[in-house]
Amino acid sequence: MNAEGITSLTQKKKRTRTTLCYARPTWLLLAHKHIDQAVFAAYGWQPNLSDEEILENLLVLNLERSKADNS
Repeated sequence: MNAEGITSLTQKKKRTRTTLCYARPTWLLLAHKHIDQAVFAAYGWQPNLSDEEILENLLVLNLERSKADNS
């Protein structure tokens, strides 16, 4: 979290993950997009699923794994 050029303690204290996420820099949005694409591909999911569809898929996976653990 230490960027070059930030030297004062006050500046360093203001540089947190929370402030970074709220600032939503382009590089961070792109990183999240690439991670999402990799996860979707790993699970064989279609790209651009809605949040509701993602949660439904995760529930199905969770239930399948729970059954496998109890067998």
